[in-house]
Amino acid sequence: MYLWVVNTENTDDRFFLIFSPVQYFSGQMRWQGANFSQASNDTMLTIARKVDHLNRYSDDELIENPKRLKLYEFELPHDTIQILAGGFTQTNSSDIDFK
Repeated sequence: MYLWVVNTENTDDRFFLIFSPVQYFSGQMRWQGANFSQASNDTMLTIARKVDHLNRYSDDELIENPKRLKLYEFELPHDTIQILAGGFTQTNSSDIDFK
């Protein structure tokens, strides 16, 4: 999953956040002015339990696995965007080939 991050005051100031592998997404498809953070393990487990194929793993397995899932949250005034993924990377838009 790619998120395009743009500074609204300087549109030349932009980059992508690439989340992979994404197991869950909830929220709006477009937003402005969000605060980005990684959620607690308890919150991550609550969301992970909504994904059927993750229910075969215990809480400890989901938390302690070195390639464990993380829940990333983007806080908005009236909503929270959630992405459950193994990780993310940041890259410049010129580095991406969308073919």
